[in-house]
Amino acid sequence: MMKEVQIKITGRQKLGEEKDETIVCAEGTYELNKEVHRVEYDEKQEDGAIIHNIIRASERGVKIEKRGAVVTDMFFVPGKKKEVKYQTPYGMFIMENDCSKIDIACEGERLLIKTEYTLCSNGELVSECETEIVITDKKKNREN
Repeated sequence: MMKEVQIKITGRQKLGEEKDETIVCAEGTYELNKEVHRVEYDEKQEDGAIIHNIIRASERGVKIEKRGAVVTDMFFVPGKKKEVKYQTPYGMFIMENDCSKIDIACEGERLLIKTEYTLCSNGELVSECETEIVITDKKKNREN
C-alpha cells in the first residue's frame, strides 16, 4: 500500500579536516513490496529545476535513481565497489563508491536508511560519506 510521506535526507562528506553537510527535505510516496522499500519524491533545485528521485532499499543494498538536471543511478552494496556516472549540465562525471555499511531500521511509522561509503575519482579519494534517509508517515506527522 502506497503512503504519503515526509523525507529528510542528510548527507555528510568528509575529506581530512574538511566537512560538509547537506540536508534535503521533501514530500513523496512510500511503499513496501516484497521486502523492498520504495520511496519516490521530487527535489527542487535552487535554480528551479526538478530532479525526480526513486530510492529502493533492501537487505541486498540501496539504489538511488535521479532524473532531471542530474541523471544518475547509484548502487550501494556493502563490501562492493560500484561505478557511478553523473550526467550533469556540465558534462559526465564518473566516480566509484565503496560501501562499507548499510543499516535499514523500521521503527513504528518511521523508516531509517543509513549508508556509509567512500567516493573516489580516478583512484583518488574524494570524500568519506554518510547518508541518512528518514521517512515518516505524512498523516502521522500532522496528528502530532
